[in-house]
Amino acid sequence: MSPDSSLVAVLQYTGTKVALYRADATGVLTPLATLDTPTPQGVSFSPDGGLLAVPIDAKAVQLWDVTDPVNPKLAGRVEGLGSLPTILAFANGSRSLAVGTDTGKVTVWDVTDPAAPVQRHGYGDPHAAVYGITFSPDDQRLVAVGGDQLVWAWHLDQ
Repeated sequence: MSPDSSLVAVLQYTGTKVALYRADATGVLTPLATLDTPTPQGVSFSPDGGLLAVPIDAKAVQLWDVTDPVNPKLAGRVEGLGSLPTILAFANGSRSLAVGTDTGKVTVWDVTDPAAPVQRHGYGDPHAAVYGITFSPDDQRLVAVGGDQLVWAWHLDQ
C-alpha cells in the first residue's frame, strides 16, 4: 500500500504481473493498471508514493514511476545483484532502497534517478537468504534478518 493509502499493488496469482488499484476511503478497490513484471517477488512504494520497486527473478529490481497510476512507466532497473532479490525496503526520508537476496547479499541503492541507480553500500554478512529488511527511523542504520537466524545491523554513515 502506498504511504497515503491511495494505491495498492498486488502480485497476481499467475506470478507474472503486478496489479495497481485505487483504494477509496471505504476500502473499495478500483483496478487501474497492470505492470509487466516477470515473476515478481514483492513490492515496495517509495516514501512519496511515486516510485514502486518490484524485485524480479531476473536478479534485478524494476523501478516503476506510478505518479500517474493509470499509466505507470518502467523508469529503470537495479541490476548486478548476482542473485534473486528476496526482500526490499525504502528508507523513510529519501530514495535509498535496500535490497536483500537469496544468497545473503544486502545492498543499498540511491534511486533518486531511477534510470541510473547508484549502489551506495554493500554487505555480505548474512550467510543465508535475507527475509526481512528495514531502515531505522532516522535512516542511519539498516537491519536485516535471514535464514541464518541472525539479526544483522549496519551504520550507513560509515
